[in-house]
Amino acid sequence: MTVVNQIKAWTGTTTCKRGEENCMYELISVTPFLIKASKTSPSTKSVSDLTFTLAPTMELSRCLVTGDAISESSMSWSENGIPYCSLEDLIIGSGLGKTPGFKEFTSDWICLGFSLGNCTTTTSLKRTIGE
Repeated sequence: MTVVNQIKAWTGTTTCKRGEENCMYELISVTPFLIKASKTSPSTKSVSDLTFTLAPTMELSRCLVTGDAISESSMSWSENGIPYCSLEDLIIGSGLGKTPGFKEFTSDWICLGFSLGNCTTTTSLKRTIGE
């Protein structure tokens, strides 16, 4: 529930810092295999619907998490990867990005604007593309 706790920590505007996006998250629902949230960008006011789908793997100590961020406005390159960064900032902010065995698989083909993302929390994350 680390991601859920991070969403709750970044709810509202009190965690907004000048030029950063780590605020204005809203937890929508939580089930054992699905976390739904939304994120409003304080800079552009665009809203992204966020979904984390959790699936067990053959190894009991691991699980597969798929994150989706879908902009409620028309997706365009002009969003500078804000929907992607909304997911990535949660992973890094919660500490899950430093978990042993963590790997991220994405690209501009999978996530429009991925390479344009100017994420605020993720400067230390090594992006693993297509391994």
